[in-house]
Amino acid sequence: MNFKCKYLFHFKFLITLFLTVIANIVCFHTSSQSFSIKTYTTHNGHSHNFVQHITQDKTGFLWISTWDGISRYDGYEFKNYYHNPKDSNTVPFFVVDKAVVDGSNNVWAMCQQRPVIIYNRSTDRFERFKTNLFDRLPICDITLGPDSTVWMINRSSTIYHYSDHKKLFSTFQLFDENGKDPKIFNYFPQL
Repeated sequence: MNFKCKYLFHFKFLITLFLTVIANIVCFHTSSQSFSIKTYTTHNGHSHNFVQHITQDKTGFLWISTWDGISRYDGYEFKNYYHNPKDSNTVPFFVVDKAVVDGSNNVWAMCQQRPVIIYNRSTDRFERFKTNLFDRLPICDITLGPDSTVWMINRSSTIYHYSDHKKLFSTFQLFDENGKDPKIFNYFPQL
C-alpha cells in the first residue's frame, strides 16, 4: 500500500470512528431522559382497575372505559359515570367496552350490546343516543373513520355511519358471497 492510500484509509477510519462516537453520545443523551410512571387504581378515585379502552378528547380529558362505568380524568382527579339500574339516564350497563371521540369532540360509548351513549357536556351526563336504528339489534363495535366520523356495526352486520355535521346516519348491509349475513359477530352472547 502506498503512503497516499494508507493515509486515506486512516482518515476514513478516523472519520467513521468519530461519527460512531458522536452518534453514541447523542443516543445515550437522548435515551437517558427520565420518565415517571404513576399507576392509578380505585384507591385514587378510578371507577375500576380493569380497563377496557382509553381515548382522549380535544379538551384533554382521558375517557377510560372500565368494567364498572367510564372514568373521565383531567390530569388531577377522576369523575366517574356509573350504571344505575333504577335510572335510565345513566350508563346502560356496568361494563363500558369502548369510547371514541368524533371530529366534533363528542364522546360516544358502547356497553355490552346496549344502546349507544353519547356524552352531553351541558348536563355532564351520558345519554342514550336517540335513534330507532339500534332497537332491534344493539351495536357490537364502534370506531372512527379517517375523517373522525363514527362507524358502528351490529350483530346482523349492519354498518352505521354517523355524520355529526349533517346529523345523519347512513346504513350499509354486509353480505357474504351467497348474499347472506356473514355472521361476523357470532362470538357475542345473546342478551
